[in-house]
Amino acid sequence: MASNRGSTLPEERKRWRKKITHYFFIPVLLNLVLPAPLLPDNLHTLWQKRKSLILNGRLKEAEVVLKEIQEEKLNEGIENLWDYAILLLREAQRAKVFNREWALRLISAAVSLAPDLPYLYFYRGELLWFKTPWDFSVLIKNYIDGLKARCRNVALAVGEVGKWSLIASSGIQFGIFLFCLLLIFKRVPLFLHPLREELKGKDKDLIKGLSRIGILSLPFILHLNLLWGAFAISLILWPFLRRRERGALFLSLLLLVYLVPLPQRWASYCCSGRAQVVLDTYEALYGRRDEEAVKRLERWVGLNPYDRDSLLTLGVVYKREGNWQKALTLYQRLLFLNPRDPQVWNNMGNLLLLSEEVDKAIRCAIKGPSSWRPLRGAFITT
Repeated sequence: MASNRGSTLPEERKRWRKKITHYFFIPVLLNLVLPAPLLPDNLHTLWQKRKSLILNGRLKEAEVVLKEIQEEKLNEGIENLWDYAILLLREAQRAKVFNREWALRLISAAVSLAPDLPYLYFYRGELLWFKTPWDFSVLIKNYIDGLKARCRNVALAVGEVGKWSLIASSGIQFGIFLFCLLLIFKRVPLFLHPLREELKGKDKDLIKGLSRIGILSLPFILHLNLLWGAFAISLILWPFLRRRERGALFLSLLLLVYLVPLPQRWASYCCSGRAQVVLDTYEALYGRRDEEAVKRLERWVGLNPYDRDSLLTLGVVYKREGNWQKALTLYQRLLFLNPRDPQVWNNMGNLLLLSEEVDKAIRCAIKGPSSWRPLRGAFITT
C-alpha cells in the first residue's frame, strides 16, 4: 500500500501542476488592453468572442475564431490589422513561458493579420530557432522576411531612411575632414616654404608673402566651420596637389554639395504636407483605413484636385467601404484628367462588375490593359 501511494504522489503532483499552469496561463493571456474604438464592429465582436472562449479554457475554439477574424479581415479589404497583430504578439510573448507551440501559432496568426509588421517575423524566427537550435536557416529566412516587411512599411521606412541618411552623411563628413587634414599637413609646408624669403625681400616679394598669409587665413575670416574651413584650405593648396589628390578633392566637393545635405532635406520633406499624404495613402490602402487619415486625404484632394495618386486612393477607400457612387465619381474624374490611365479603367471595371453592370465592366476591360488583374492593395473584388 505504501509503495502504491508513493508511486501515485508524483502523478498527482504533475496533474495539479498542469491545472495550476493552465488556469494561471488564461488570465495572463487576457491581461490585454483592447483599443475597441479603433477596430471595426465585426472584428471587435469576434475578438470579444475569442476572449470569452479563452476565459472558459476553450483554446481550440478560440483558435477557430481567430481564423474567422483572418477571413473577416479579407472581407473588409484590410491588408494590415496593426492592433490585432500587436495584441497577438503580446499574447505570444506571454505564452512562450508556458507553451511555445501555442506561442508559435499565435505569432503565425499575427503575421497573417499584419504582413507589413517586421517585428512579427523577427519574433517568429526566434521561436522557431528555439525549437530547432541548430537550424539557422529558419532564423535567417524570418529575419530577411522582416527586413522586407520593414521596407514595405512606409511609416517605418521613413524613419529608416532618415536614420541611415544621417549615418551616411556623418560618415562622409568625417572622412572628408580627415582627408582634408591629411592634405593640409602634407602640402602646407610646400605652400609656406618661400614665405620666409618673401618676407625678407623687397616690396614686391613682401606683398606676395602677405597675400600668401591672407589667402591662408580666409577660412577664418569668413567664419567657416571646421569641415568647410579644412576644405577651403585644401582648395588653396590646389597647385601643390597631385593628380589623384585633386580628383579626390573634386569628388569630396560633389559629396559635400549633393549627399551631405540629404538628412536635412529629408527632414524638411517629412515635415511637409506631402509626406503626411504619403503616410495617409499607405494607411488607407494597407492599414485600417483610419477616419482621420481619410479626412486628411479628402482635404488634400480639395486643395490639390489634380493629384492622381490621392484621387485613386480615395476611390479605392470608398469602394472598400461600400460607397460605390463616390468611387465611381472619382474614377470618372480621373479619366477626365487622363483618359488612357489603365489602372483607373481596371478599378472602374471591377466596381461596375460588383454593381452587376457586366456590359460596362467589359467595355472598361477592353479599354484597360490586356492583363486585367487586381494589383496588390490597388483594388479588391470583394
